[in-house]
Amino acid sequence: MWSLWDIMVRFSVADCCTWFGTAALQANEAITEVAQNKGNLPVSDEFRADFLTELDKLKKVIQVAYLPEAQAMIQRIIAQTGPQTTNADAQHSIGHLSDLIRSEIEKLVFFAIPPADAAFYEQEQPFGSKDADLLKKKFKKALNDIKDAGNCVALGQGTACVLHLARAMEVALQHLARRIRAPIKPTDTWGRILTSMNTKIENMPKTTTAQQAKRDRWSETRTHLFHVKGAWRDRPMHAKQDFTSTRAKEIFEAVRVFMIHFATL
Repeated sequence: MWSLWDIMVRFSVADCCTWFGTAALQANEAITEVAQNKGNLPVSDEFRADFLTELDKLKKVIQVAYLPEAQAMIQRIIAQTGPQTTNADAQHSIGHLSDLIRSEIEKLVFFAIPPADAAFYEQEQPFGSKDADLLKKKFKKALNDIKDAGNCVALGQGTACVLHLARAMEVALQHLARRIRAPIKPTDTWGRILTSMNTKIENMPKTTTAQQAKRDRWSETRTHLFHVKGAWRDRPMHAKQDFTSTRAKEIFEAVRVFMIHFATL
């Protein structure tokens, strides 16, 4: 994790430097020479107008840069700048403002998300947009956990991702329990759940083409749940395990395919 200042220095982002600090530094340099020669004299009306204009511009940038202390200082400088403000006063104010901006910038910490994982972050439809309406209709209570699971993938938090997926899967499994008319308890293993599905599928009629098609769709859903089992392994033990980012991604994909397919039934 890097501070904003580290990012600016490391990548030489000139525009960012101009926005978040250099404006104040340049203003300091610009009035240093004047202050040395005329430090105790009031600033000219023209200088004061330009000074206040530049401070107002900087204030607007600071407002979106999460630098509250610098913003408050700019407000104070603007309020205190008047006809009696000397060149030395202006130099002193800008010097302190420059130091404060840099100090606050160094406190801003950023997490760099690898490009391959960025697609998971803050996605309203992390399982894809194609069947988003079906997922919302069938598994509305799971949507927040699905989104949070995607965020955890992006941030490299494998265990947290799986815990969110577990909450999402509980919504799907309770729906499954109603459909197969068999209770599914938190302690049930994937194997027990799959066996209950087998019983449901075996008892389905298959005389007509439509009946066979329905039976086939249920069989495909069971296959997708079997893949969840393969990635997840031991369902009742998920709260006691640690999961790497790689394994979390495997579980995420398996859950995604299962829930999308199950939503179509």
